[in-house]
Amino acid sequence: MRTTERLIDNIDLEQAMAKAVDLCKSKNIRLTKTRKRVLEIIWQNQGILKAYDILEILEKEDKSAKPITVYRALDFLIENGLAYKVESINSFFSCPKIDQTCEFQLLICDKCGKVEAVPTPEACRSLDQYANELGFKVTSKVIEAHGACKECQNCTVGK
Repeated sequence: MRTTERLIDNIDLEQAMAKAVDLCKSKNIRLTKTRKRVLEIIWQNQGILKAYDILEILEKEDKSAKPITVYRALDFLIENGLAYKVESINSFFSCPKIDQTCEFQLLICDKCGKVEAVPTPEACRSLDQYANELGFKVTSKVIEAHGACKECQNCTVGK
């Protein structure tokens, strides 16, 4: 499992889950036990996780957990705005602020794997406006930037 920066500090998991349940009820969709648990795992780790990291945690609780179970849960969560996929590193994360629009850019360190979410509502609005002008309907967006974090930039070979 890669070490990641925390995307959300001091979250109330119970309150966040109640909002997720309410959102699903309002859309008349089921937040099954497995979908709920995958969402909890992502929130509890407060970072970017690969599907197999999630599976590893699930297998400790249920030996019958399978990759397809995790991928189906992730697909559901993404489709309903409860989770996001970081395409460039094939990983997943979620923002427990269900009642807020998550508008951010991900800064991904290619050296150590740390990921930091930076609020960028202006950039997201500009992208939406440009897409609308072109007649393009945006269904999902996660802005990703790759590089080196401050700590990795300060590291030298041999230390």
